[in-house]
Amino acid sequence: MDQELHTLEHKRKCWEVVPYPKQGRPNYLRCHFVYKVKMKQGQVDRYKSRLVVDGSKQVEGIDYTDSFAPVVKHTTLRIFLAIAAVYSMQVHQIDVESAFIYAPLSELVYMHPHPAMNIPKGYCIRLLKSLYGLRQSPRNWNTHLHDFITHIGLRHSKLDHCIYIGIIHTHTVLLAVFVDDILIAADNLDVINHVKSLFSKEYRIKDMGPAEELFNIQITQPFHTIVIGQEPYVRTIREKYRSYVGARNYADVPSMAEYIPREEAPSTQKQQDYIDGFPYSAIVGSLLYLAVVTRPDIMFAVGVLTRHLKSPSYASCKAACRVLNYLSRHPANAIKYSGCKLRVHVYTDSDWASDRDTRRSTSGYVVMMAGGPVNWISKLQPIVTVSSMEAEYIACFFAVQDIVWMRQLLKDLGLERGRPTSVYIDNSSARQLAMNPVHHQRSKHIDIKYHWIRDMVSSETIKMIHVPTTDQRADFLTKNLRGDVLWSHVSALMVVGK
Repeated sequence: MDQELHTLEHKRKCWEVVPYPKQGRPNYLRCHFVYKVKMKQGQVDRYKSRLVVDGSKQVEGIDYTDSFAPVVKHTTLRIFLAIAAVYSMQVHQIDVESAFIYAPLSELVYMHPHPAMNIPKGYCIRLLKSLYGLRQSPRNWNTHLHDFITHIGLRHSKLDHCIYIGIIHTHTVLLAVFVDDILIAADNLDVINHVKSLFSKEYRIKDMGPAEELFNIQITQPFHTIVIGQEPYVRTIREKYRSYVGARNYADVPSMAEYIPREEAPSTQKQQDYIDGFPYSAIVGSLLYLAVVTRPDIMFAVGVLTRHLKSPSYASCKAACRVLNYLSRHPANAIKYSGCKLRVHVYTDSDWASDRDTRRSTSGYVVMMAGGPVNWISKLQPIVTVSSMEAEYIACFFAVQDIVWMRQLLKDLGLERGRPTSVYIDNSSARQLAMNPVHHQRSKHIDIKYHWIRDMVSSETIKMIHVPTTDQRADFLTKNLRGDVLWSHVSALMVVGK
């Protein structure tokens, strides 16, 4: 605590001690210390204390204006790692210590002193730097960091402002920024060390070496390959909710229920007691993070669970337990990026009228790059469709939207080769509707926005390719499948752990 105060006051000059203003009525904020145990690879790394301002009392327009700050998207991060694998780049990680306090504060912000500061009575703190807890601190830090990175010769992508690219010493350098955690990718170790030295001159950094863990994502980098997974996080979840996992009969598939009714009343008092004591939101939140980051194999099952967050039933609680059970059996499934080409392609599928409560269809697609998935979606469609062809067509529309963004990102990074992106679909009617401007009884009612797909086909942005249902890799994102069918798809997309 004393070290934190000494650093803020004397080394970083984060505030000045001034008498309480006699004129006007400034908004005085309070502060407190937050203590945290920093973990690495499931082990205690260090203990940390931080002085935090109570920003909840700030008033917009008085002591802050804008507060938005971007962070790298999970999809962009996976694309970043896929590019690094294909171009034989090494990925290193640095952590800027106490990052926010490097950013100056433009607003006039006053704070009551903490008792540990030993400040005389009648005096308060006028903040000069962006302390943690202030609403504008993330934005100020992001602006300050952006100015520094552009100063050393890199530029940010217009499609994701937390991805930077540039040439340093004739080598391409990529940066991915997540607040104060920064990944550096280059095909030359000396260039990576040079970038680290530039950062160390401006900030106090912790050199993590080759990237191994970033917000509960484990990263391993064999030659020409990058593998990402979350096995320690899975084991943490399993240990936390051990009483709900069960000791035997580990599930081979994440979901078996064909239909879970919404707002189904419990049939007995015992079921009601079980629901009342079940941490449904916490479990589904943990599973959802896994599903969207590295585990597409549980995406459909978790998507169904999220529909019951408002009012979980006994069946939905048991379905959540089954997903935990499945993860206990398969904790180490991971995603691998490798190869000599990016080769972007997408599988898109739908399950017509699968939701019995609303009769909306489920869309699913998975975008592949460098041999592994970089994005996947499983969600209900926004409208009710009248045929399987229409459902497949709308699912394709959302997949193509993602593809266009991804192509623009690669083009912005200088990596787009201009070839059409292959879209694999198992519905011949939907494929024909996308490739030909036909209007007939079954399609004339489809909203005009969905026919944007045809423009993408005619401009050779995408290429529609029919694929048999047995080879439709997005099938498991739209419905429950039996074990052998599920694993034929999962093993084609992921590295299946032991």
